Amino acid sequence: MVTFGNDNASNSNTTGSSTRVIAACTLLVGHPGPSTPTHGDIDVSVSASPLSGPRFDIGGRESVDTSSPFYNYQSGKNTNVGGKSTLVNDSVPLTDGTASGSDTQLQPTDTKEIESWIRRTIRSSRFIDPTQLGIEPGKSAWRVRISIQIINHDGNLWDASLLCACAALGDLRLPVVEVDRRSGGVRIVSNEDLDGAINNNTKFERRKGQSLTLGPLPVPLTVAVLPS
Repeated sequence: MVTFGNDNASNSNTTGSSTRVIAACTLLVGHPGPSTPTHGDIDVSVSASPLSGPRFDIGGRESVDTSSPFYNYQSGKNTNVGGKSTLVNDSVPLTDGTASGSDTQLQPTDTKEIESWIRRTIRSSRFIDPTQLGIEPGKSAWRVRISIQIINHDGNLWDASLLCACAALGDLRLPVVEVDRRSGGVRIVSNEDLDGAINNNTKFERRKGQSLTLGPLPVPLTVAVLPS
């Protein structure tokens, strides 16, 4: 389930499990690359904290220390079955207790890998047209930063993060700007200035704000191999 926030480009996504992430877009003005003078760019950051799950440390890294009391942490909930209160475990430990060997250990969540994968997926899937992020060819372009915060990690984190990032891009609207034709400098036009007269100085050119035209939504698919 994707929920749109009150601010532009702010969204939250909840998967069928208890996983929940939120994402927001911020805009920076940068210089386009020499090989793509009309293209803008996107960047992705994924953050976690101890509130995201019991195995995350203060730096957002998931613990792989077997001596940690939370390494094989098992959360649970009480259910009433036949008049008796029963504790039901609803979490998956990081190790498989039925087998031995390093190949049975699940890999901890790496937020850097998620960032790189989301960035590559959005670019290669042509979900957005990078030319829409260009401002002044060869001089200035928008750089969209997608900030993703993990609220609760309960599986399918990669899928939830990608969908939330795409939803934030769909809610993004580029602001009205004035561009200096000579230097390529960009000034964001405030709402107060929008109500006033347009700057008639030929040195500046006003560009209207717009939402991004999006391509087909990249749909993630997670496959797991379960023991027989």
